[in-house]
Amino acid sequence: LHQLGECFACAPPARPRRQPLKGVITFFGGAFLGASPDVFYSYFLDLLSKGGYLVVAVPNPITFDHVAAAANLHARATSALDLLQLYGLSSAGISAADVEGLPVYSVGHSNGALMQLLMGSLSTTSRDRLPEASVIIAFNNRPASFAVPYFEQVGPAVVQLAPAIEAFPLTGIALSVAEQALETLQRSSIPLPPGVVRNDLEPLSRFLEQIPPVLGQVRDGVSEFTPPPAETRKLIAASYAVSRNLLIKFSVDTLDETDQLEPILTGRMEEIGGSISTLLLEGTHATPLAPDVSWTVQGAYSPVDAIAQGVKSNALLDIRKLAQEVLAWLDDL
Repeated sequence: LHQLGECFACAPPARPRRQPLKGVITFFGGAFLGASPDVFYSYFLDLLSKGGYLVVAVPNPITFDHVAAAANLHARATSALDLLQLYGLSSAGISAADVEGLPVYSVGHSNGALMQLLMGSLSTTSRDRLPEASVIIAFNNRPASFAVPYFEQVGPAVVQLAPAIEAFPLTGIALSVAEQALETLQRSSIPLPPGVVRNDLEPLSRFLEQIPPVLGQVRDGVSEFTPPPAETRKLIAASYAVSRNLLIKFSVDTLDETDQLEPILTGRMEEIGGSISTLLLEGTHATPLAPDVSWTVQGAYSPVDAIAQGVKSNALLDIRKLAQEVLAWLDDL
């Protein structure tokens, strides 16, 4: 992947010269893992880019303030798109002329799907900078008590322990140690494990950086997302402005709330003359996160090897099917 402002760009590999790009996809990942989409969603991004699209993955750090998060993500995505328009992506052999006039689409997973809908609904979002179409995967708009396991028990404890946390900030220490270790490893000649490169260590710091602000919000008494789920649904029903949408849900997914979202978006599309399609695919809530990793048999082939390879094979089939359906829908627009 290529650095693009605060985002990461994934370009079609070995693109035949002068074969035009089909469009640009902005991607938003789920809670926590979405802060490092270049790592946790790398295979999915690669599959989308191989379909002829330039994919811009926008880091999505977790926060209870969904309005601020959506505004921040929109600003990051807009800045990255502006950089593409001005300079292209020279590290991938893409010029500004290559991206001029391309349609911009949006793909989001879980909390990232929620952020898509908020970006398309907020009055502060410039309507001329919205995507032409959105793919909304495994939408999730659960309350904090459900979205964060044991939040109702942990929240009050964090508030009570706030003085101790401030006096002895374990998370801050862990983050500082991780950053120092990262810097040392990047500058050293110490060999790393097979398959690990020094740039792969940076996402650890990005992942840890999310934790202190969240703990601070809990310490300050935050107990629910802003806006809460019910208000978010009302906002989408009244203001969502992206006119072409594909909803995707998976066959085994207890976190998904696409069924609650579908009638809301259907009503909204009738008001603005838009369209909505819904697709059910094999897979789980974690399907977009499936990595393409190799399984090495150690010694004699065992039942464990058979199970591991079977699980990997099924997961890869699901994520490849997901990418195929997303690309087919975008290609038909």
